Amino acid sequence: MENLFDLSKLGSQYSGYFVDREGKVYSNKQGTLRALKVSAPSNTFNKYWNLSTNGYAQAVRTDRFDEMLNRSDEYRSFVNAAKALGAVTPAATMSKGFIVGSVSPQGVSFSSRPKVHTSEASARAECERLATSNKGKTFMYVEIKGSVKASGVNWS
Repeated sequence: MENLFDLSKLGSQYSGYFVDREGKVYSNKQGTLRALKVSAPSNTFNKYWNLSTNGYAQAVRTDRFDEMLNRSDEYRSFVNAAKALGAVTPAATMSKGFIVGSVSPQGVSFSSRPKVHTSEASARAECERLATSNKGKTFMYVEIKGSVKASGVNWS
């Protein structure tokens, strides 16, 4: 989770929650790291992150959540460092998603730090974008179905 900011640095009530440099929130409270979805009730223009903090469900407005993050020197440093490195969420830490690779006569090739697309449509669009700008080269996307780390065997 080196490319995710641990929100517990902002308060113990956020233990188990992480955020990437784009402000997307993740949780490992159910055992595996997963991206959370923003909710938007139909009777309001506001959007919310639904978090469970201190044992209680809490709806946090996304604009106020972003303000809280941007007041944090640690988070701003994390974002700036991640942008400088061009970091993305590593595929090895995700148990779901899609990554894009290229195909050549020598075989299949993936970046050592591929972007993990959260939807098939996003991965497909990236393949199309790459193929359009690299005429004659073949691109593909694959679905991540799980991962395992060799410090004991822990499937996600």
